[in-house]
Amino acid sequence: MDACAAENVLIAASEVDERLLESLASSRATLVRTFEEAQRALRDQLFRLIVIDLSFDNVRMFDLLRYVRSIARFNGVPVLCIHGGDGGVGISAALDSVVRALGGKACIDLRGNDRAPRGRLCILIVDHDVDSAHRLGELLEQLGHDVDLAYDAAAGLDAARRLRPDAVFVDLAQRPGDGYRLARRLRRECNGVNVLLVALAPALREEDCRRMREAGFDEHLLKSVPLQGIDELLQRHLVRSGEMPAGWASGARRPAA
Repeated sequence: MDACAAENVLIAASEVDERLLESLASSRATLVRTFEEAQRALRDQLFRLIVIDLSFDNVRMFDLLRYVRSIARFNGVPVLCIHGGDGGVGISAALDSVVRALGGKACIDLRGNDRAPRGRLCILIVDHDVDSAHRLGELLEQLGHDVDLAYDAAAGLDAARRLRPDAVFVDLAQRPGDGYRLARRLRRECNGVNVLLVALAPALREEDCRRMREAGFDEHLLKSVPLQGIDELLQRHLVRSGEMPAGWASGARRPAA
């Protein structure tokens, strides 16, 4: 969301790709360059996401992945491995297979082509304003996602139970309190650990930010946000949750220096 919801991310890398930093811009990132620095950081802090580069500390990515998985309190934390080498699709697939076998989420090829399709999500929009809901749905479909609509909180909860969506956009301008109550129910009932909850609001006050956090929202969007802003929000969620955006899996773009 904004400074209201910063979270800890550990990045283990000799050099950091700028696109990765952009994806984690609203997080508190801790950068470590050696295995020993990583061990100290893991002892001292709790991270919600761990990113390890293949070239970390003379190619000790797998050593660090094994180490993370040996620590009980990090068992539920996604570990995302990245590389930007010249090995092609074959080496990318091989690395991904090893990473998953060791308990990581995926190995992402940072050379991914900008034109490749992004990660496809199942998204539910809950908005009492039918026209507004359809406009947002059309934008999300342009980004390649599957979209369903509901026009009140009760219908939204029923749809979420049925669809088990990856993300739910909830209009806060419905009947007072409905949007917040719906967010709490979704956290309890419908894939509450992994679902991305996005509040839709015409404006935002400091009090609104506090209430959204307490209700379980991850992000907020002003209703006038452009397409690029929506796309960045969803791709940021994919990176944070350890899911691999499809557009990062192929192509020939080089990592930033």
